[in-house]
Amino acid sequence: MILTALFIRLDSEGPVFFGQIRVGRNGHPFTIYKFRTMVDNAQAIGPCITGKNDARVTQIGRILRWLKLDELPQFYNVLKGDMSFVGPRPEVPEMVAHYSEAQKKVLNVRPGILGPGQVAHQHESESIPEGVDPEKYYLEHVLPAKLERDLEYARNISPLKDLIILFGGSARVILSSVKWNYIFESRRRFFFLVFDLILCCLTYWAAFALRFEGQITDRDMETIRVMLPYVVVVRTFCFVYSGLYQTLWQYLGIEELVSIIKSVTIGSVLIPVLSFLLQLKLQPRSTLIMDWFLLIMSLGLSRMLFKITVDRLKKPRLGKNRKNVLVIGAGDTGELLIRELITRPELGYRPVGFIDEDIQKLGMRMHGVKVLGRMAQLAQIIRVKNVDSVIIALSEASGEAIKTIIRECRRLGLPCQIVPRMTPLATPRAMPVRLKDVDVADLLGRTLVHADIDGIQHYFRDKRVLITGAGGSIGAELAEMIYQNHPREMILVDNSESNLYEIETQLRGRDVGTTVYCYLRNVRNEVELEKLFQQHKPEIIYHAAAYKHVPMLETHYAEGVLNNVLGTKTVADLAVRFEAETFVLISTDKAIRPSSIMGATKRICELYTQGLRGGKTKFLAVRFGNVFNSRGSVVPLFRRQIERGGPLTITDQEVTRYFMDLSEAVFLILQATLLGSESEIFVLDMGQPVKIVDLARNLILLMGLSPDDIPIKYIGLRPGEKLEEEIEMKSEKLLPTAHEKIRIWKSQVAPDQQFMTRLEGLMSLICSGAPRDKVIQSMREIVPEYQPWIA
Repeated sequence: MILTALFIRLDSEGPVFFGQIRVGRNGHPFTIYKFRTMVDNAQAIGPCITGKNDARVTQIGRILRWLKLDELPQFYNVLKGDMSFVGPRPEVPEMVAHYSEAQKKVLNVRPGILGPGQVAHQHESESIPEGVDPEKYYLEHVLPAKLERDLEYARNISPLKDLIILFGGSARVILSSVKWNYIFESRRRFFFLVFDLILCCLTYWAAFALRFEGQITDRDMETIRVMLPYVVVVRTFCFVYSGLYQTLWQYLGIEELVSIIKSVTIGSVLIPVLSFLLQLKLQPRSTLIMDWFLLIMSLGLSRMLFKITVDRLKKPRLGKNRKNVLVIGAGDTGELLIRELITRPELGYRPVGFIDEDIQKLGMRMHGVKVLGRMAQLAQIIRVKNVDSVIIALSEASGEAIKTIIRECRRLGLPCQIVPRMTPLATPRAMPVRLKDVDVADLLGRTLVHADIDGIQHYFRDKRVLITGAGGSIGAELAEMIYQNHPREMILVDNSESNLYEIETQLRGRDVGTTVYCYLRNVRNEVELEKLFQQHKPEIIYHAAAYKHVPMLETHYAEGVLNNVLGTKTVADLAVRFEAETFVLISTDKAIRPSSIMGATKRICELYTQGLRGGKTKFLAVRFGNVFNSRGSVVPLFRRQIERGGPLTITDQEVTRYFMDLSEAVFLILQATLLGSESEIFVLDMGQPVKIVDLARNLILLMGLSPDDIPIKYIGLRPGEKLEEEIEMKSEKLLPTAHEKIRIWKSQVAPDQQFMTRLEGLMSLICSGAPRDKVIQSMREIVPEYQPWIA
């Protein structure tokens, strides 16, 4: 029991023992004691019945359950008189409440540690199918069969039957706990087990040989002969239960080596304990330590040699059609890329070297590929190594550094690709590397966004998430990222049939346990949205549905106000009525001292949602600038104009905008959701503003042309546009958050009592078809800092 307690503490955090209320004889409740086999506070994050492959069960907990060692503390219940050694297993009060009058007769006898129902259903958690409600399945299928056996036992109690159950049942539990079927169903697994046991015998003998410098006495040889069968048995159990044969050796990693250390350590502790309990010959303690070390080395080295051999045999002959590739960046991204290129020669790349600015890495090798030099030696290395292609594998780099690489590659006539930014919520080693051409977003520089992956995954798991505007750029990326975190339901709403169909086909068909519902709806339709809220009761809402095209809304002002303001009001009011946990408004930097109807409507939405604070729903707003390659972005427009030979149309030579990468923006939105504690406005760090004319010239360069080849035409600012966007208002105060790229803007101006009256007046003007000047005047009364565009 002491060793078991020690293993539990080493395996996971939390108490050693677990107590739970059970129903005993004559219906009296008592606390049953067990060794803890699940994570701490497991009952708060899941059902009281554990199903197959329940993630809450710890690694050592699975071993204890199979061996039934978790039941040992129940001897204390026997001493107290709550239980006996043999008898029906006691159930929790929630299950006993479902007993029929006939089934309640099982409570007439004292419950036991081992009972007929337990022997017949000793691995009941493994019998519960995955994907079902374990409590419901247990109540409907497992419990009736157990009660039938226990009732038969209660009707015919006898000491002889108790002895049969005690000894026969114990033997059956112990023997059936061994995963013999798992070992013998595969010749490969059986061969590896035998091989490991041979190593075990050799290292055990070698430990004595080292201890006595090769001069093993007859007495010590007798100790080896007596102990070796017990050593083999103990090692067999430890190897199997540690999962050493559930890993393909050709994919050996750190996790497998840790499993080897764990299994050998447990065995090395159990061997002297078994020797003491069985009064066997005692062996020198130093041999135990030597045996522990030698066995770990032997098991680890044998697997490494096997992996190397397999890799050599599988390595194809290098064909002449493979390209010599130079990788820029010898960091984590470069390591991931090189490993992928080596293991997948069908990609057609032969890595010939690294380039890295870190002087300490020069001359070092990674997977056999050498760091050849720094960026200043790029041209020389390309010629010496006969490089055919260059791949940029930098997680962080300035825009100028990437431009320098592009220019040099263009000068030497070499193609240049880049490893895309890793999605923050994905595990890089679980995803294949997909190269892409350098994008204009890369020329602005790359920064590594630190991810609270565990926090995001925990926040969205088993939640019902609603996304409006789910077919748009932001909405679709939100849906994609949230979907990776296994929410219970995803409710996607959009008024564009083609956009909604596209995101639906992207998500459906993946087996992640998330149900996807798609609705073709307008967010202004309160009746239809109310039906949707009644059916799904969303817990987290992302409101991304909005009209965003600034010049167009200056003309179609009525539709802009109705869709942006009325749509937001409708969704926010339903969130309050149905007590959603969180409502996140996707806002814009154009809401700061707006000069456009689009920006003014977004500011009104911010004010309205901030005024709803105080209830059960937490209202947040997230502001950020333009997103590269989104629908309506200037980048696709410039590409089309360059392909036609120009001219590129730019509003003004000095116009600047803030830009963000799509995945970075959406990830920070999710991060801001975690940070929000009350009704707040978050602003994402968008870096430095970018001149649109510089953006255009960079894009021309990327498309293989010279900026002199494509003419640029300045057409003047369009309706509603500013020369430069702002990120701060005087009426707001900047506060830092736990994330360096997210800030909170605390407004010093809160919605006053006349806000709702003015908002209702604005809606009345829109619905009555009022002229543009009256609508703008009404909006200025709501947003005093609004400076409307004048033609």
